[in-house]
This record gives sequence, structure tokens and C-alpha cells, in this order.
Amino acid sequence: MLAAGTLPAFPFGVTIASGDRKTVAEQVARELGCPEVLGDCLPETKVDFVRQVRAKDYRVAVVGDDVNDAPALAAGDLGIAMGCRRQ
Repeated sequence: MLAAGTLPAFPFGVTIASGDRKTVAEQVARELGCPEVLGDCLPETKVDFVRQVRAKDYRVAVVGDDVNDAPALAAGDLGIAMGCRRQ
């Protein structure tokens, strides 16, 4: 787990594209030190973003935690779906 403000200096870009309110997404990005954030994203907005990045010849890994993230997960080069087991 990463502590607030400790997002490592990766040799690649990190963007938060969230369906949460923009103000919430921006707060999380600030706490993590993420330089690029998109809030209020619909599933189609995330897919469009992934396609735009891929069109620039970048490889895209998408991490999602909800069924609404499935289209963006499929649009990336690598899709990582997270979930939790409810007991």
C-alpha cells in the first residue's frame, strides 16, 4: 500500500480517469502525487481516453474496479480488474 504523496517515480505516465466527481478525483490525485486526473468520466470517456493514448503509440494498462470499467479494460493493451470478496 502506498502512503499519501508517495507515488513512486515510474518511467511511465500515470493518469487517474475516474467516474467519481472531479473534485474527489483531484483530491486523490493530489494525495498520490498523480500529475494527470480526469473526473466525472463516463465509461465511454475512459475508452476514448485509452484510444487517444494508444493512437500516440503508447502502451496502455488500465486498472478498474467496477463493471463500468470493462470497456476501458478491454480497450487497453493490459487490463487489470480488481475486486473484493464479500462474505
